[in-house]
Amino acid sequence: MSESDCGSKNTIAREMLKRIAPLLSEGWTVVVQFDSWQASNKILKFVHRRKWQFTCGVKLTRKLDGVSLGTHHRKLKHKVYTTSLVKKGEA
Repeated sequence: MSESDCGSKNTIAREMLKRIAPLLSEGWTVVVQFDSWQASNKILKFVHRRKWQFTCGVKLTRKLDGVSLGTHHRKLKHKVYTTSLVKKGEA
């Protein structure tokens, strides 16, 4: 089955997320993780509208607020950041 037979990769990803949404328990924190090839405006907005979080790789050539990510850190230089420690979960 080719991509043209069932829609774009982003369309397929959104459809998969729509199908699992009703199965999620109320109050759960949902974090969607995907590759950089799926990091389009449509999929990011789709996840954000559902108040879900996401994590993904993003190419430095992408733009955020009209600024290339390769130079975006300069725009944020004056901001105060809170350091977070992420612990590995127990199996």
